[in-house]
Amino acid sequence: MKKYFVFNGTISGWRYFIRLFLQQFLIFFFGLGLYLMAVTGYKRASALFEDKALRIFFSLSIVVNTILSSIFGFILGYENYDYSIFFEDTFSTILTLCYLFLNGLHFYLWFANSKIKDHSG
Repeated sequence: MKKYFVFNGTISGWRYFIRLFLQQFLIFFFGLGLYLMAVTGYKRASALFEDKALRIFFSLSIVVNTILSSIFGFILGYENYDYSIFFEDTFSTILTLCYLFLNGLHFYLWFANSKIKDHSG
């Protein structure tokens, strides 16, 4: 159980995806899922990068991406909402571009090949 809470070791791309999928359900339990997502992103970035700053950047990008996804889901979930107003605003355009960039980082972590063949942690 300890291996899910510490920032050491590496994981494969598919384990990264499965963990993130399951950790989304834990967000409502005092934000525990957000912490676990940061740990998962850090572990996957450890398999791809040696630089600690990049590992931290990728782990935080997963958390920010999840928060932006929740915001978009909340805004676009209204039935009678005029979506053209949302997407004409400059701030909304910047949020959308940030969201697309962060999704690109997520897919890179998921599909990139690691130099490490035997992942532990």
